[in-house]
Amino acid sequence: MTGRAHQMPRDSGAALLSVLMLVAAMSVAALVAVEAIARATELARVTRDRGEAHWIAVSGETVAVAVVEDILAKTEGHLTEATPGLGAPYSFPVDRGTVTLRVHDASNCFNINALAEPGERGWNVVEGELTAYKRLLMSLGLGNYEADLFGDSLADWIDSDSVSRGNGAEDAYYADLAVPYRTAGTPLENIRELRAIGPYTPEMITLLEPLVCVRPNFEQSTLNINTLTERQAPLLTALLSPDLSPESAFDMIARRPAAGWFTAEAFLQEPELTALAAERLRISTVSVETTHFLVEGRVSISGLEIPFEYLYGPGEDSAVQLLWRRRGED
Repeated sequence: MTGRAHQMPRDSGAALLSVLMLVAAMSVAALVAVEAIARATELARVTRDRGEAHWIAVSGETVAVAVVEDILAKTEGHLTEATPGLGAPYSFPVDRGTVTLRVHDASNCFNINALAEPGERGWNVVEGELTAYKRLLMSLGLGNYEADLFGDSLADWIDSDSVSRGNGAEDAYYADLAVPYRTAGTPLENIRELRAIGPYTPEMITLLEPLVCVRPNFEQSTLNINTLTERQAPLLTALLSPDLSPESAFDMIARRPAAGWFTAEAFLQEPELTALAAERLRISTVSVETTHFLVEGRVSISGLEIPFEYLYGPGEDSAVQLLWRRRGED
């Protein structure tokens, strides 16, 4: 009797094993559910932070305009390297983060789109501007052939005809590539479009980026001689006079008065310039005023960062107007 009382049913071991397996399965399911909820929660948080950062970057346009207009009001556009606020970081607290931006003089560049002009059958190339562009390339150390190669390829990319220049490339060249495409036949949208043009390697674009720009208009940039850097000296050779050597341009910038030149006329009295043929000086390309501003910034929220850039130029009804924007990574 006692022995029979302590004897377990024959199927009790299997039932216990089934219960243990069920508990294990439920534990795994619960763990998977918890992980899924955690991932969904994190995704929702990142999405929320990204959306919030985006809208803060949008509102950053208003802040950027205010900063640029404040600099203009204090200087009347007469900026120098020592102008307070130029290049300095501006930081603003926001919920769970900060916005930081810097204002730069964006006047000092060669506007590639100045090569283009509208014609009866599309876009034509302004030969004088193409010559100036090739002069800029040679100021960077390129030989005549290389300057022609890069200049003609850019001209063929912009113009609307299908006739290749001496060292250029039209649709027939690009159609034979592994991934074929056609030339744009229009002015450039942004500087990154150079990547699509035949000879423009990443190294070449890196060399050009500090000196060239793409503006939505077709006017050549007016250089602010008081904010030009020594690295930007080739711009004077390209735009001011074909007779000005890169070395002379560099020397003038290197010995610039601490407060800058008071007027463009005073700058034009420098010995290197008075020795040149006056009729070959493009005096309209230099000034002591800044016409364009680039605002670079970053929104930082909970470890998430959204960069932005805004380009401002002369406005009709206001001091400046937005010409171009970029938000997020390239």
